Amino acid sequence: RAPCPGARVGRGGGAGGGVAAPGPWGGRGGTGPLLAGFFAFRLFALAGIPLTSGFIAKFAVFRAATQDATALVVVGVVASAVTAFFYARVVVLMFFTEPAPDGPTVAVPGAFTAATIALGLAVTVVLGVLPQPLLDLADRAALFVR
Repeated sequence: RAPCPGARVGRGGGAGGGVAAPGPWGGRGGTGPLLAGFFAFRLFALAGIPLTSGFIAKFAVFRAATQDATALVVVGVVASAVTAFFYARVVVLMFFTEPAPDGPTVAVPGAFTAATIALGLAVTVVLGVLPQPLLDLADRAALFVR
């Protein structure tokens, strides 16, 4: 058993270097579409898709790095593109494969779990659409540290 669901899905294995089995996230788009949609959105945020907090974070880091290390920015953008490919593979597994017959089932989340997932999604969207207050706070904190 893999230590986390994504580790098993992302591990290569087939003859063509692909994923050997869909893993625990395979087919979740059909059995638990809401949870799979939330997870896919968070993966896209990690990939740095615009209007998410992940895009703003990467943009801020890359903007700061362009002043001193342009080559590092190029490496970062290429690395972001590579990771986006792997995140997209997980999303494809979730929505376009059948779940394993002996795989895990999707439990209905409790109220606390649902609230936590909704809060994480809301923060990801809000920080992606309205990032300036947090960026200003980070600038003030950087002045305090200097």
